[in-house]
Amino acid sequence: MRKITLLALAMLFLLPNISVAQKKQRIISNEAKAPLVNYVEELKTRDTVLHHALWGIKVMNPANGDVVVSYNEDASMSPASNMKLVTTGLTLLTLGPDYRYETHLKYDGEIVSDSTLTGNIYIVGGGDPTLGSAAFLQAAPDSVFSYWAKALKDAGIRQITGSIIVDPTTVFDDEYRPSTWALGDITTGYGSGLSGLQFSDNFFNVTIVPGAKEGEPALIKNVVPYIPNVAFESYITTVKADSISSVNVVSSPSSPRIIMTGTMALNRKEYVRTIAMPDPAYVCAWHFNQYLNWNGVATSGNIQVYHIKAPVDTKELFTISTYYSPEMREVVKETNKVSNNGYAESLLKIVAYEQEGVGSRWVGTNLFTEILKNEGLNVRGITLSDGSGLSRKDMLNPAFICDFLGMMKKTAVYEIFNESLSIAGVDGTLKNMLKGTAAEGNLRAKSGTLSDARAYSGYVTTKGGQELVFSIIMNNYKYGREVTQRLEKLMRLVSEIQ
Repeated sequence: MRKITLLALAMLFLLPNISVAQKKQRIISNEAKAPLVNYVEELKTRDTVLHHALWGIKVMNPANGDVVVSYNEDASMSPASNMKLVTTGLTLLTLGPDYRYETHLKYDGEIVSDSTLTGNIYIVGGGDPTLGSAAFLQAAPDSVFSYWAKALKDAGIRQITGSIIVDPTTVFDDEYRPSTWALGDITTGYGSGLSGLQFSDNFFNVTIVPGAKEGEPALIKNVVPYIPNVAFESYITTVKADSISSVNVVSSPSSPRIIMTGTMALNRKEYVRTIAMPDPAYVCAWHFNQYLNWNGVATSGNIQVYHIKAPVDTKELFTISTYYSPEMREVVKETNKVSNNGYAESLLKIVAYEQEGVGSRWVGTNLFTEILKNEGLNVRGITLSDGSGLSRKDMLNPAFICDFLGMMKKTAVYEIFNESLSIAGVDGTLKNMLKGTAAEGNLRAKSGTLSDARAYSGYVTTKGGQELVFSIIMNNYKYGREVTQRLEKLMRLVSEIQ
């Protein structure tokens, strides 16, 4: 466990940002900001789409404190995935951009002369959210399994008489999902839970095709990756051509049943549903066991997962190899660019583990709040309930987010943090937004989307050369598409300030 004191953290904050210091930042004139200010006033007083909504905006220059526009800046609202700004920023500051998660391959017993291990193999999780993920070539299942298989062979092991045991309890607590997540989210890929041993982003894809004619059951074409020991019960009906295709899922981490209901249009080629993986640690061990048998290491035992604290001290076992994740800078970039909830929750818990010895959501959110408070940010009115923003109990406001973004701009990790944000019209969740405007290729932001909650916060250099931070949050609205149009126009107008 690598403890970083708040004093050391404060030293990071004091490092000068030369690029900002060298650029002269002027006060923006009333004339230059008039289009933005007038549009905000229109949304406040005459816009029918936002008439019943709660929303707020703040745009400011962090170098000189110039507030360009502000409305409801202190209103506490659901930030959705804008919560990831806090999680990724403070993770970079506390653990550093070079930090790597560790997953250990260990064994007990002994290796006898005929290359047989008379004991068990242990996969000891370190909270790595990238293990088996398609997002990183080095972390793909075959890459990891090949690395482990080679380590076993190099250790002289060609046969294993015992079990393959997974211990996901070493770094994280046993809260698989935050209790504050909505029931409708937890069966989805974006709402998959996490333990200390994760695999393949903790979700799988089911491809469904329609039956031969209307009224017949739809068919499961494939499941990727394969999920062992799970029974799929499909009650999906083929309906007339051009109808809405929709699939609902009922599942649980502790249940071997996955129930699917819904409809599939007769003329739809296929429908892919992403579902939370029931037990990623078991799925990982099962696939590793298959890989070993196909690649020259025979196994004869079963597969076990310690879902509660391990009955043996895995730290005292013999270590065969240690697998290291991609660097934290890459994990943070993936977290923000695609808004990966599982990654964000893993960041929160690994900071809690490294700083306080307990990989708990509660420890992590309390630690983050304390750091923010000690750095002079106003935390009154904000609530950190998780790391991803999927919790409806998360509460932030535009003023806090702008202050946080301004604080990050003064740190040694700012460039890495900034590069992790989506670029308007270029990549990530902003890839298809603001094309052909002053924001394209310029504005960097984190998006946030929940039902009836949208947010965009980040950095932009205006046409007039001013480096601004901004935060816009909208809650409790009815017309989603129209709200998106207003959010885009606000960001465009910020970018166009002369």
